[in-house]
Amino acid sequence: MLQGAKDVALHPKTVMRSSIIGMIVGIIPGVGGVTAAYGAYMAEVRASKDPSRFGKGEPAGLIASDATIHADVVGDLLPTVAFGVPGSVQMAVLLGALILHGLEPGPLLIIKHPEIVWALILGLALSQVISSAMLFGSARWLGKITLVPVPYVGPALAVLTSIGAFAIRDNVWDVLVMLLAGILAWGLRKHGFPLSCFGIGFILADILEDAFHQSLMISYGSYSIFFNRPIALTLFLLLVITVFMPV
Repeated sequence: MLQGAKDVALHPKTVMRSSIIGMIVGIIPGVGGVTAAYGAYMAEVRASKDPSRFGKGEPAGLIASDATIHADVVGDLLPTVAFGVPGSVQMAVLLGALILHGLEPGPLLIIKHPEIVWALILGLALSQVISSAMLFGSARWLGKITLVPVPYVGPALAVLTSIGAFAIRDNVWDVLVMLLAGILAWGLRKHGFPLSCFGIGFILADILEDAFHQSLMISYGSYSIFFNRPIALTLFLLLVITVFMPV
């Protein structure tokens, strides 16, 4: 563990470069930490004088991926608070919690409730310190979890998730929905679809529908409202590019 901390101190450029990549990727909704980690790792390989060391235990590769994932969470917070668009599944949960308490994320939240925003920022910074301290204290035992056979871990997780699904509304049918969602998620993952995008889409569906109808009411039923402003047109073009880029 001490050697790991020393390696981080010996690679300041890796930490800075990977953190910047993580924050930029985190700001983009729906991309996720896995993409950020992969991008930072590849950037580190390209920046290395000896790329052949990577994939064989090179500390810079691990530091790059880990630093990016931590910075990605920070980037996720920006679109969630500033625009009401969650950057990840975790931020989608945070968005739901804010709405549940009558706080509408967006520019007005920053203006009217700056204390909430600062609490989130300081809480995020404090969580990094607390999580590091917890990991240093428990790494010896947490490492042994990887040795537990999957048949023992699976049933325990199934019980815990079932209790959680039932406890929300005290409805046994929610457990069935959870099981069907699990089967759907398994199928999506098997065929290479990212689950984080599905989760974010599920959370944003109601918000998107409300905003769509509000826009049409403002424009008296005219769809031109989505194209006649520079920002709206730019966002629409970016959406089209994102959809057709894989093709």
